[in-house]
Amino acid sequence: MELDSELAVTLPRPLRQRALHMAEPVTGIVLAGGRSRRMGGRDKAWIELSGRSLLRWVLDALETVTDGQVLVARDAVQRERLEGLGLPVVVDRFEARGPLTGIQAGLDASPTDLALVVACDMPLVRPALLELLLAAIGPLHAAVPYIGEGEPPSRLVGATARDAGLQPLLAAYRRSCLPPLERLLRGGPLPTTALISVLKARVVAPDAWREADPDGRSFLNVNTAEDLVQAAQRLNGPDA
Repeated sequence: MELDSELAVTLPRPLRQRALHMAEPVTGIVLAGGRSRRMGGRDKAWIELSGRSLLRWVLDALETVTDGQVLVARDAVQRERLEGLGLPVVVDRFEARGPLTGIQAGLDASPTDLALVVACDMPLVRPALLELLLAAIGPLHAAVPYIGEGEPPSRLVGATARDAGLQPLLAAYRRSCLPPLERLLRGGPLPTTALISVLKARVVAPDAWREADPDGRSFLNVNTAEDLVQAAQRLNGPDA
């Protein structure tokens, strides 16, 4: 699949062009529907890390840089539990399409054009990284971090999108990306990174995002008990 346009792979200086309380409002979207098969099928949102749920860690980070938050649930049962937090909750509209459905549901429900999307299993996300993504997006559809080896891709073609090192579940988006996203979803299940191949997106390279997150802890996904231990260690480490 050829990109509609070139990806910008570096972030213009200065990195943090966006003031914390800029004029443009921002919504934080949390993808809360994940389960961990490697942790007995537990609901990731409620797994605890140092006395707080993974979901609460993510919400606390988002609250510092957004004007409101929306939660995306996988089904009506999970929605009922999440509604106890007093935040808007929406359910995936497209079935069996993976995390892309959560991005679509969250953006569709967002009251603002600009939004930050974060998966609930990324509890160490740094507010400074979120600010950086907001500074990076400009008028484009998305700003997405790249954590792979070597140079970020300037093109995503076919299957290479699967292994591109992009992080679309920790990214900034505009609602203007909904039409191409919905067209993509109607085509059937796809890797999450396939979304970036149909958007006008800026890829935020490691040399840029490391200024906001030197050790890359924001990108730690809690999928296993070992990941949870690692998250606790990094949370209490020297760079906490």
